[in-house]
Amino acid sequence: LPIRKVAVSLKRQHKIKLTHTTVLDITRRVSDKLRVKYKQMVYEIRKSPFVHIDQTDIKVDGVTYQLWVFVTKNCTLFIIRKAGYAEVMKAVLGERYKGIIIGDGLETYRQYTDLIQRCWAHLLRESADLAEKHESAKILHAGLKI
Repeated sequence: LPIRKVAVSLKRQHKIKLTHTTVLDITRRVSDKLRVKYKQMVYEIRKSPFVHIDQTDIKVDGVTYQLWVFVTKNCTLFIIRKAGYAEVMKAVLGERYKGIIIGDGLETYRQYTDLIQRCWAHLLRESADLAEKHESAKILHAGLKI
């Protein structure tokens, strides 16, 4: 929500009266405090032996953004960016990732590691689509579901 709408919403829903300037100031302070935690999470992801990655497009006021999730054993990081795939991947993984990327097979992953593991849910979805189109693929799909 735009800052002015946040102030109006707080007043209407929670009876909290704040000016839009105060809401903006609070947002900036929280952002400053969370910046250190964000950097710690990025560091943990870069050092992890594996990371699950998924992304999807979302619309915000008619503008398309990418919603990303990076998941390791101890860390889950969500990012919403207008930037392209390569920029987000570089910001989180750095120039080159030493671990395994588990994901949907996005070609951009290959720029960061040679260790790619296809996400099982994506693989099952693709095999189901293939089985609908080709009789011979039904055995493959059934075998993957076991």
